[in-house]
Amino acid sequence: VDLNVPALADVAVSLYFPGETGPPTTHATALHTTYISKEGDMTGAPSIADATTSQSYYWLAGIDVMAPEKAALIVAFGDSITDGARSSNESNHSWPALLAARLVAKKDTANIGVANMGIGGNRVLRDGAGASALARLDRDVISQAGVKWLMLLEGINDIGREVAMPNEATTAEELIAAYKQIIERAHT
Repeated sequence: VDLNVPALADVAVSLYFPGETGPPTTHATALHTTYISKEGDMTGAPSIADATTSQSYYWLAGIDVMAPEKAALIVAFGDSITDGARSSNESNHSWPALLAARLVAKKDTANIGVANMGIGGNRVLRDGAGASALARLDRDVISQAGVKWLMLLEGINDIGREVAMPNEATTAEELIAAYKQIIERAHT
């Protein structure tokens, strides 16, 4: 799509599915309103009357954009803290969004984007709320276009499971080994 998108702009994406799709992929902590209509193809409509609303995203995982040659990407990789849990809806106040705003505000860093790859409930070593950080590292970090840096905030759910689910306990040694693996793969 030939569309100029200013830095930090919100972009509305309309999707239409003419038939049953089965269960959608979902991002539960979207922090922005999704409007859903069962009235047919509304992709060209500027608004949807009587829409059902949700604070989740469905089907869409991201948007790739053409960027200047000097542009680069930081991937914020983590759990619900990165995802934006407890941030205000419609405000772009998750820490990755605030980081992006700070970078854009300075001339020297204005061409550095931030991709939020946080998943609420995610863990470093074990699947649960999505694939573990180790399992999704290539897909969610390394394969992102223009990625130069990784910021990792992940592990609280590995540590916290010890009390609630002793059979899924993670040792400090296991977490340290996993972090070392993530660091080595990112450097490579």
